[in-house]
Amino acid sequence: MSRLEQAEQRVDAALGRLEAAVSGDQSGARTTELERQLVTLRQEYVALDETTSAVARRLDAAIDRLETVVGD
Repeated sequence: MSRLEQAEQRVDAALGRLEAAVSGDQSGARTTELERQLVTLRQEYVALDETTSAVARRLDAAIDRLETVVGD
């Protein structure tokens, strides 16, 4: 498993924990802080997902070029 995939899984797990905490904790200041963290993590997740997609596209293109050069 690549480092990007591991990071994506960690962010996804953190999002799940924060969502569970926000839905279970109704105290004002604590909920506001958790919601802020949740928004931040969602933004980081989107950025990570975009990076992962870009890397995958570039790897696919490189593999295609190598296959053309090798002749397979």
